[in-house]
Amino acid sequence: MTDNIPSSSATAIFRSKHCGDILKLSPTNYLQWSSSMLDHFVSCDNANIVLGERPCPLPGQARAAAEAFRAWKVQDSQAKGAIKGACTGAMCIHIEKTNTSAEMCIKGRVGLTDKFRNIMPIPREPLSNYIGKLTKIRDLLAGTTHDIPDWLFQQQLLLNLPSESYGMTKEIMENKHVPPSTQEIIDILKRRELDS
Repeated sequence: MTDNIPSSSATAIFRSKHCGDILKLSPTNYLQWSSSMLDHFVSCDNANIVLGERPCPLPGQARAAAEAFRAWKVQDSQAKGAIKGACTGAMCIHIEKTNTSAEMCIKGRVGLTDKFRNIMPIPREPLSNYIGKLTKIRDLLAGTTHDIPDWLFQQQLLLNLPSESYGMTKEIMENKHVPPSTQEIIDILKRRELDS
């Protein structure tokens, strides 16, 4: 059971009866949020549903099967309500139209991955801001099933550089027998930015 104390959607706090105040999920706090919410779901005895470890039983004609199905649906609905209540509006759009609490958790991580892929450098803004935004989301997803590998980070970073940054991209790839590391790429971009 997820006995949570209602919190205003305008506040950034989800109040868990079992775990106290939890910062609502935003585009910047996935790891902290997921850890706190897992504690909440463990205390409510429905973590295995949220994690997808206990799938929905098939409804059956037998009384025991019908009761197991109903109990699972109740626990999943409580978990879905807690997840919705523990998300900021910006993250709620990623979990809409989901059938189970486990799908909600997956879609929340996918929402951050989508956000990562849509980050573009802003004209006349330092490239370090662009790099910082990419790095922040990569760090948030580190250690999850949606971890952003180096090759994807490099691809996102280099493919979206403004056309005037062609020289930087050429310098990064020139005379390299081994592809450069992500940190080497970032260092070259920052150095070139300071030189310009």
